[in-house]
Amino acid sequence: MAEFGERNGREAEEHDGTQIRDVLEPVCGTGDPTVTVPRGLRCSNPERRKKLVLHVDLNNTILVSDSVIAQGTVAALEHFLSTVTWGRMSKGKWEWLSGSPSLHPPCDGAVSYHSHFGRTAGFSSNVGRRFRGILEEHLNLLRWPEGTKGDKELSVKGEGGHLYHWILPSFFQLLTDLVQEGQEFAIVFRSFGNDLPRVLSAVSRALTEGAHPLFPDLPKLK
Repeated sequence: MAEFGERNGREAEEHDGTQIRDVLEPVCGTGDPTVTVPRGLRCSNPERRKKLVLHVDLNNTILVSDSVIAQGTVAALEHFLSTVTWGRMSKGKWEWLSGSPSLHPPCDGAVSYHSHFGRTAGFSSNVGRRFRGILEEHLNLLRWPEGTKGDKELSVKGEGGHLYHWILPSFFQLLTDLVQEGQEFAIVFRSFGNDLPRVLSAVSRALTEGAHPLFPDLPKLK
């Protein structure tokens, strides 16, 4: 079965996976609302498996935005690029050591642009212009389906007036894959921002009403 809840900050959560019940149990912090998903969205595998509990941060993880600093989709992606592009200072000037982003330094002595210079507005239009094509490519991947009416919770209007997915589509693909694999799981959302209620409502609508245009069959998962 699947459970969805929310927690603020860094509260600890422990699950030993030894209890499996037919009725969803809330997973939430003190005083926090909980959204449960329909009984159909649970594993059909009768074999007892250890329960998987995923703690998922929101901002700049499954949301390409950050409400804490009022950062929109484009600015958030720009910032992320600056954290995964690498170089070093050489004779008082910045020298790029790689032409493509990577989660790990490409070589010894490499540091991310962000770690050296901090947050830089318009990164890909200035010093990081060599990565502009990568930014555009991923913005296109985040575009809300053309010809589909925007959703007040699942889509967001970014810089330039374009509609984007507010929650990464890969998150809903993860839910689909977990259910199809017969994995019992719970997801705990974590955030220091104020996006939790909207995320819970958006996910609940996608699971119970088929509100997501790319995943209309989520309510049918068994």
